Amino acid sequence: MAIALYGDAPRFLRASVAVAVIALAAAALHLLASATTQSGVAGGDALTRAAEIVAQSPQARANLALLRDKRILFHPAGDGFVMFGIVRRSWVVLGDPIGPFARWRDLLCQLINDATSQGGWPVFFGVGEAAAKICSKIGFAVRRIGDQAILPLDQFAIEKLSPELQDAHRQIASLGCQFEVVASESVPGLSPELLSISEDWLRGKRTKQRVLPSIAVHVDYLGRFPVGVVRSGGCILAFGSLIGSADKAELSIEFVRYVADMPTGILDIALVEAILGTKG
Repeated sequence: MAIALYGDAPRFLRASVAVAVIALAAAALHLLASATTQSGVAGGDALTRAAEIVAQSPQARANLALLRDKRILFHPAGDGFVMFGIVRRSWVVLGDPIGPFARWRDLLCQLINDATSQGGWPVFFGVGEAAAKICSKIGFAVRRIGDQAILPLDQFAIEKLSPELQDAHRQIASLGCQFEVVASESVPGLSPELLSISEDWLRGKRTKQRVLPSIAVHVDYLGRFPVGVVRSGGCILAFGSLIGSADKAELSIEFVRYVADMPTGILDIALVEAILGTKG
């Protein structure tokens, strides 16, 4: 298994992978129009269909399709999809298509056709090299704008951490902070406390940045996965969802939230402990 580490940016703009693809052909014309319609739906039936495909995917990020904040466009064969959102005139696709690679080109072209037919501007954000090559071949410009960190677990050991992280680990432990992985079936019982922390975190981000940097955590989504929590004196100081992929190929740590007055370094320690717990 590998750990995939992503930033905590807006759902449609998660700074995780490397490539953004921006349409050039007729871009000026598309910007004059308004992409206000609905291609793909994310209602109950669509989410059920998507969940079946996600369960077979080696990408932990595929689970983000189930968050109820995206549109979903399925392949006609029903075994693949892309997830996206409409931001003004931009139709922003998050990550690679989900499903068999043989469906990827069809899905990308289908999204492009739907977007342009509605005066939209297709944007593919966070795609990998394979999808970027497809986009390039069909006439899109590809730009590298970030990186994804993937950590092979067999190479991870606390002894290999930097001296600073090792010191922080000892200091946090000395404060009585403890890390625990809560099984998914027990997460609903923690929902009131987790949601309270999440809402406070969001309010703090809005105040500091004057924008909405991330959406609220949905209870039904949280309950799909184990959650790593850091406690002190019985109170939760920080938490994050531990989202796995099919065959345990990948684990992504998502929805990291924390209280405003938490001890310095606690997020680093939570990450280390989550990786160690997964490795064990």
